[in-house]
Amino acid sequence: MGAEVEVKDEESITKLSTKSRFRYNSPLVQVSLIGLVCFCCPGMFNALSGMGGGGQVDSTATNNANTALYTTFTVFGILGGGIYNILGPHLTLAAGCSTYVLYAGSLLYYNEQQHQGFVIIAGALLGIGAGLLWACEGAIMTSYPPPNRKGTYISLFWSIFNMGGVIGGLIPFILNYHRNEAASVNDATYIGFMCFMSAGSIGIGYILDFSFQSRRMRGFQFPKQEDEGFCWD
Repeated sequence: MGAEVEVKDEESITKLSTKSRFRYNSPLVQVSLIGLVCFCCPGMFNALSGMGGGGQVDSTATNNANTALYTTFTVFGILGGGIYNILGPHLTLAAGCSTYVLYAGSLLYYNEQQHQGFVIIAGALLGIGAGLLWACEGAIMTSYPPPNRKGTYISLFWSIFNMGGVIGGLIPFILNYHRNEAASVNDATYIGFMCFMSAGSIGIGYILDFSFQSRRMRGFQFPKQEDEGFCWD
């Protein structure tokens, strides 16, 4: 019974390897998708941080939040791999991405209430989420790309990811261009960032295909391919 399943898996994989590299479960598409996840979450976070003080005139709250963020990030950057092994890729990625939305929301709250407690807590949670997200990203980037194209695929990922900071920088520019006085950015700026981050955590995060990695973790040996394929040893 087990041998029959393995034969069917091998036949299905061999068929998949002859299809276009742009199919949904190809390494190229999957690397692009994780790039889009990071475009929407840490990419937008880079743009949010790049405004200086998180877009606030008084940077005290964001400075304290960044201290909490990188403290927890230091710890969960180490623990993230173990948590990934327990929760699996989907839950790990979703949990990590959701903390970016929470952080942007905390700045929206601070913009109205001027209470920095929530911002600091959200920063600490973001450090945990960032550790989970980058652990998941590392697992994908080391398992999906074919050996002879790892450099190309890693470059593709970082290009897509860093475009988040470029596109994200347009959000505060467009929404605050008309303002002449020195003031914190408006609420619409934070809402715009939250929309992008939500797309990464809810939409894109759940459509990634991890069947290749799951089969490899179960010990299935994939046939070697010289062309662009679904599976690689």
